[in-house]
Amino acid sequence: MEHNLFIAEENTIIRKSGNKIRFIPESKAGKIRRSDTILPKGKVYFSEDAKERKLTGSYYTPEDVVEYIVKNTVDVLLEEKKKELIKEIEPVLKELDSAINESERRRLELFIDDKILKFVEEKILSLSVLDPTMGSGHFLVNATNHIANFIVEILNEYPCLPDRQPGYNSEIDSNPGLWRRRVVEDCIYGVDLNPLAVELAKLCLWITTAFKEKPLSFLNHHLKQGNALVGVRRYFLSWMKS
Repeated sequence: MEHNLFIAEENTIIRKSGNKIRFIPESKAGKIRRSDTILPKGKVYFSEDAKERKLTGSYYTPEDVVEYIVKNTVDVLLEEKKKELIKEIEPVLKELDSAINESERRRLELFIDDKILKFVEEKILSLSVLDPTMGSGHFLVNATNHIANFIVEILNEYPCLPDRQPGYNSEIDSNPGLWRRRVVEDCIYGVDLNPLAVELAKLCLWITTAFKEKPLSFLNHHLKQGNALVGVRRYFLSWMKS
C-alpha cells in the first residue's frame, strides 16, 4: 500500500537513517557517507511513496485500534442478539433439565438445535458489516473472526450440542473455518478508492476463509473499488439526468 517501484533517473544514494532506508538522488545527497550505497542510474528500486499514501489516505490502522472498534460495534450487537436467543430458549432448557425419559430429552435437544440454527441463519448471518474505507481489509478480517467465534461459542455453549448422535441436526457444525466462510459470504462488505487495496482485502479475506475450493472472484460482489464519499459515478448521474 505504501511502496512502489521506481526507476533511478540518476545515480541514487541508498542511505540508512535509524530504522529507515532513504533513496536520495546523488545531486541532492550532499557528502557521500561510508555507509551509503550507490544505486546506478536506470536501476529499479522499491520504496515508500509518501505522496501516494497521503493522496489516497492509505494509512495502516493499528491492531489494538481495530480490536477496540470491533468490540464496541460488532461485539455489542452480537451480545444483544444473544440475549434474545437466551430469552427464547431458557424455558426449554429448564424442561430439558427435568426431562423424564430419553425420548423427551432428545425431542427437546432437537428443538434447541433448530432454534440455535435458525438464530445463526436469521439473526447473525443476516447482519451486514461494511467498511467504507477498508484498505487491505484489516477491520473486515477482525470482524469476520469475531462473528465466526461468536457462532462457535453459541454452538458449544449448550449441553445438547456436543457428542452428537444419529438423528440430530446434521447442519450444526462448530468448525470455526466453516463459519468464517459463511460470515464472509453473507455479512462482509467493503469499499476503497485504491484498487490495489481492494485486491489486497480480497486476498486477506480469502486467506482467512481458507476457501481452497473457491477462487478469489467469489469476493468480487462484496469488495468494491469506489469512492465512499462521492458514491455514484459521474457518467451514471449524467445518464440519469438524460
